[in-house]
Amino acid sequence: MGADRTKRWLWHADKLLFGAVLAVCAAAVVSFWHDGPQRNETPTLSAHAGFELGAGHRGGFELERVFPDLSVDIATDPDEYRPRPGEHVCLDPECTYIVPDDEKWCPKCGAPQDDRDFDGMDDAFEQRHTVTNPDMADGHLDGDGDNFTNIEEYKAGSDPDDPISVPAEIRLVAIERELIDVLFRGYAKCRSGQTEIQLNWGNDTRTTILPLGSTFRGYRLKELRTDIGRRGEPNYSLILRRPEGDALVLPRSTPVREPERYGVFAAADDPTKRARAYPGMRFVIEGRSYLVVEITRTGARLIGDREERITLELTRITSR
Repeated sequence: MGADRTKRWLWHADKLLFGAVLAVCAAAVVSFWHDGPQRNETPTLSAHAGFELGAGHRGGFELERVFPDLSVDIATDPDEYRPRPGEHVCLDPECTYIVPDDEKWCPKCGAPQDDRDFDGMDDAFEQRHTVTNPDMADGHLDGDGDNFTNIEEYKAGSDPDDPISVPAEIRLVAIERELIDVLFRGYAKCRSGQTEIQLNWGNDTRTTILPLGSTFRGYRLKELRTDIGRRGEPNYSLILRRPEGDALVLPRSTPVREPERYGVFAAADDPTKRARAYPGMRFVIEGRSYLVVEITRTGARLIGDREERITLELTRITSR
């Protein structure tokens, strides 16, 4: 009997001890989860990269920039303030928020991220022109001496390098491409020695006759090429020069799919008044007539009804 009582007593003691150990472990886990590993105490991390440690606070700590005197709040990771690949510190000197490189605006302060010098002109525009510098606030200057400042020409879409290009009454608001069929039907030799080319362009079922060497809708009819086939028969091809400068080859009687470029133009004071035109086409906006000379990837050249030369750059449209 005494031996049985001793065994039962040891069995109960073992269970009690195991329960106590579990309770202590559970209390430790709850305390660690709630308070964190001494997060309410001042961190003992060293300062680096122009930052020094400030007073700690619950759930995290604060780093202060030594120069300039700005603060950065970090939630948990002391290295979080360092821009990682694909990130940068906000360009606004009053803000130290980490911004992804593809963001146009800082999510915290709203500062633009594509205008390093904060002169109102984006960096890509300033790099394309010789009179503007993306690292110098030069929006108030008049680089080409046409009595319009750089920022006025930027907003108007004119060329700040060209004194003849001035802000116009219209804007280039979009550049579009449309797939069309181009068909080289044949050619004819004139008595004068000139070669005339027969073309069907796009949805127009009528045949257009143009002299070799002329320009049509921004494409230059450059060369008529003759190759000898396997059976000795001649194969004719027409070589066009695209507005970008590369070649478009049109075999005779074989339609070729081509993405033609259009410009969408709008009145400067009323964007709802629009016209869509291709090179060589004339359009009218608010009673004024314009002839499209060329459309590039980023702009267009026109001639107005007063014979003035107009250069337009694609208007930058951003939203916040």
